[in-house]
Amino acid sequence: MKRWQYFTLFLLFVATAIIPKDLFVTNVPNTYVPNDLPSRVLNEKVRKIFGSDEIIVVLFTISKEKDFYKKLRDYESTVRSLPNVRKVQSIFSFEYIEEIDDGVAIEKVFSFDNIKKSIARMEKDTNVSSLIYNSNENMTAIIIEPSVIEKSVDRARFFDEIKNLSYESGLGDLWRGAAGEFVVDVAQFNEMISLLKSVIPISMIVGFLTIFLLFRSVKLVGLLFVTNLFVVNICLSIYTLFGVSYNMLSSIIPNILLAINISFFIHLVNSIDFLSCELFDGVVSGLKRVRRPSFISALTTSCGFFALCFSPVPPVRHLGVITGFGILLSYIIIFNIVPKIIVDFSIRVFKKEKDFFSPFVEKTQRFVMLLLPKSGYVIIFFILVFSLLAMGLFSIKTESNLYMFFPDDHEVNQATRLYQSKFSGVTSVDVILSSSNNSLLDVTNIESLQSMKINLNKIKSVSYVYSYSDLLIEFHDKFSGLTRKFLTNEMIEQYLLIYDGTTLYDFLTKDHNVGRVNILLNVQGANEIQEALADVEKVLSKAIGGNLKYEITGQGKVLSDQEDLLLGGFLQGFLLSFLVIAGVMYTYFRSFRATCILMIPNVAPVLATFSMMGLLNIWLDFGTSMIASITLGIAVDDTIHSFCGISRRCQFMSVSDAIEESIAENGKSVIMTTLVLNIQFILLCMSDFMPLQNFGALTVVGLSTALIFDIFFVPCFLYFLDKHKIWSPS
Repeated sequence: MKRWQYFTLFLLFVATAIIPKDLFVTNVPNTYVPNDLPSRVLNEKVRKIFGSDEIIVVLFTISKEKDFYKKLRDYESTVRSLPNVRKVQSIFSFEYIEEIDDGVAIEKVFSFDNIKKSIARMEKDTNVSSLIYNSNENMTAIIIEPSVIEKSVDRARFFDEIKNLSYESGLGDLWRGAAGEFVVDVAQFNEMISLLKSVIPISMIVGFLTIFLLFRSVKLVGLLFVTNLFVVNICLSIYTLFGVSYNMLSSIIPNILLAINISFFIHLVNSIDFLSCELFDGVVSGLKRVRRPSFISALTTSCGFFALCFSPVPPVRHLGVITGFGILLSYIIIFNIVPKIIVDFSIRVFKKEKDFFSPFVEKTQRFVMLLLPKSGYVIIFFILVFSLLAMGLFSIKTESNLYMFFPDDHEVNQATRLYQSKFSGVTSVDVILSSSNNSLLDVTNIESLQSMKINLNKIKSVSYVYSYSDLLIEFHDKFSGLTRKFLTNEMIEQYLLIYDGTTLYDFLTKDHNVGRVNILLNVQGANEIQEALADVEKVLSKAIGGNLKYEITGQGKVLSDQEDLLLGGFLQGFLLSFLVIAGVMYTYFRSFRATCILMIPNVAPVLATFSMMGLLNIWLDFGTSMIASITLGIAVDDTIHSFCGISRRCQFMSVSDAIEESIAENGKSVIMTTLVLNIQFILLCMSDFMPLQNFGALTVVGLSTALIFDIFFVPCFLYFLDKHKIWSPS
């Protein structure tokens, strides 16, 4: 390569290093569902009317200090004044309707003039006691509704500010935690930052150190570093250029690309004869042996990722397309540009005749040669083992639970359990009511809503129900002292004229055309939510009719609907990746039998991975749904190199001799690449985010299974086919 070409590459490298700084980092729940999902569309429409349901529930222990309530009020006032706060609910904001001699009085439930009376009021008021004050358990809560904050980094800053204010207000020691979906998003974002600060750097250090220990060349490590940084930055720049959200799933792209880059480097460097008098000749001869198999493996691996474009989860779709592009870019650079750089800069590698892997490769070679005469039994053994493992497939459960994405002792889960045990659930669902003739406040409909509320509260997973009808009924009871059957439309009109509060219009539009019933569930899993919503639907279908219509929305509903899409997207993605990879192999080898043989050791890792999921009770969620396509794509790499090594030698020697020499030459590369890939993926287990833990661990299971098949099953299977004249690899 000429000087100007290197200068151009340097400028491009600098440019790509600058662009990714403008990444739109966000992990908000809506980024994980399709834009056109009906429940999401409805929820976004409703949120513009009634505000967000992504709330922050801050929990404090009630202190016996005289100035506790003053500190609490100061904290609440300060939080309320923050620019990103839309609404705050606390003991200082709830209204209390009290009957007096000449009517009713509407005032705040808490008064500093008479704290004991205020406590008695709060204990008596079911809404206050269900949501924010529990004197028996010495616990109070402040519910904060933020305005729309799209970036997770801004959400994290906002939450930190809320928490820091508790210390400034003298309540830091009484802080018991924070719950709500907003807090879950912040926790996920913090895990992503932790991943970027710890796991990614560690994986890079381990990867580069591995290459140095294998080849003892600082120049080669530097070349790998520049190549990897270039590819990763190009891929991250795609997020910037196309305005794609960068979230928790996106953060594993550097790990995946580093693993692929190291794998390509190992295959390339192991193929080069550095002892040749002319380095150029050694590079050219090495490329002839490894370039075409590496191209097919790069193509099939990228196809495995590209298949994720059919996932209903947008971040999974983006990860698949961008990583697939990155893999093809890695191949182009490593097998076209890197060899020229090695020659131009005279980069030589110190390769020992005996290294760490040599004894293991030699023992593996001897063991395989002993197995060849008994290849039929080996095949039967593999079939039996995987038949037993297949039983785990029937235990796989499709589930998503944002709270179970963290360890059981995580502060988010501790705060959620605490709030649910002292107050109510945190999963919010809204029933949106509309009428064709503006009759939402008709007395008949008010009575129907109250009857519906009674039946909803009978559902085990429902912990709280509230609507505009509750306020009107309470107002009527306190104002007139009459029983509910005497409530009339005329009275309702009078109450609306008298009422000057704001609570009513958190549940009813000013024109009375649209109303909502808020339901809090004490379950968080998508399947549990779905079951709860089915029970809610039964109650609604019986209670609501005539000119009234209802729709169910809220983040709980959106999560439930997302779960229905996961399984279909997973099956579609796996089937597509299987067909495309099989098609690429057939195009390359021009043999249907060879294609079938090669697909066996690549489907087996997927089977093993999902069998382990079933046996270990690991859910199929938006993280693990990627594993099938990714494992299938990556596992093909070593299979192709093993098969090509054997088939090339079979043209001028026996199958057994070809297997023996192929293991001697390719065995080290196959083992080394699998080891490096496993190290990169197992480092993801350092994250506290359970989907990434499961993804990393299960991918290791799949790749290790692929290695076992490539080393033992493929040679024995080829020997068996050739011995019985069924098919010859030559």
